[in-house]
Amino acid sequence: MSQRIIDGHKETLEGARPARGGFSKPAAAGHGGDYGFAWNPHGDYAKELSFFVDYVGLKPLDVLKCATKSGAEILGRGDELGTLAAGKLADVLVVDGDVVADISILQDRSRFIAVLQGGLVKAGRLARPAAK
Repeated sequence: MSQRIIDGHKETLEGARPARGGFSKPAAAGHGGDYGFAWNPHGDYAKELSFFVDYVGLKPLDVLKCATKSGAEILGRGDELGTLAAGKLADVLVVDGDVVADISILQDRSRFIAVLQGGLVKAGRLARPAAK
């Protein structure tokens, strides 16, 4: 990654930091996305979630809500996505551990018990191996 790109990321983050230190939740919520870029390639989104806890200072539960509920609301689809509720669409990740106590466990794919999409286990320890 070029120094210009690194400086641009730093400038964006520092610009969102209030004078009293730390980041406001709304400012931090506007700086995330599952789209991939040089320092956080697509598929490594868990690194960004940990970044918001470790560097920005948000609580893990707030980060998870930003990544799910708030993201769906920003898309204008909060009535369809973003929380686990009857009638909503949901992909679910079941992990071995407490992500609220340690959000970094989301970076360890060996701890994925199940990834459910459309009600089916698609990945994780409970996934069936592909037929040969």
